[in-house]
Amino acid sequence: MKKSWLVPPVAIAAVVGCSSGSANAQQALEFPDSVAGLRTMQQQMERFERDDDSGPQREDAVAGLSAAYDGADAAAQGYADESLRVLVTVYAVEAPSPRLWSTRAGDASAERLRLPSPPERIETSGDAECLVTVNSPVPAGVEPGESTESGRSTGPTRPDSTVLRCQGVRDGVTVLIPELAPSVDTDTALSIVSDSLDHFRPR
Repeated sequence: MKKSWLVPPVAIAAVVGCSSGSANAQQALEFPDSVAGLRTMQQQMERFERDDDSGPQREDAVAGLSAAYDGADAAAQGYADESLRVLVTVYAVEAPSPRLWSTRAGDASAERLRLPSPPERIETSGDAECLVTVNSPVPAGVEPGESTESGRSTGPTRPDSTVLRCQGVRDGVTVLIPELAPSVDTDTALSIVSDSLDHFRPR
């Protein structure tokens, strides 16, 4: 599957929602005004009396997503917190997708790299899932904060992690967050996907 539709999350977050497909599909894939405590970017920008000029880039991304799913109807929406520090763009497409996976998310990967746990993991909440990477993995047999044989520190006691991407699939609709800014934590990302799925396909 081609991924030419992926664009940086911050660059396209400051835009209103858009969709690709028929009028009925546009209504079906219309994102909610708020998810996970975030409001649409359009609403937040209006509070600061600022203009939004990223619409064309977002439309291109939605068109690319639709093409990647063989012409399925697609849509996107940017969300932000009140400070505009937490920015995220969410996509939806009327098509199923396989579950997230990673070659670095299993126990075999941890053993091969001599780590006590895999360098990546998949966290889930209902139908939502996120691929998370550990930024400072600690080698097996070495306590966090200790120095290795090379003299390098293993880093903080509790290594930080970064959310790489998230998605959720329910009843023929896939919600995607292909890239996330560091300001978006795992819990927030999972909630965004879950809230979007509940909006498109209520249980």
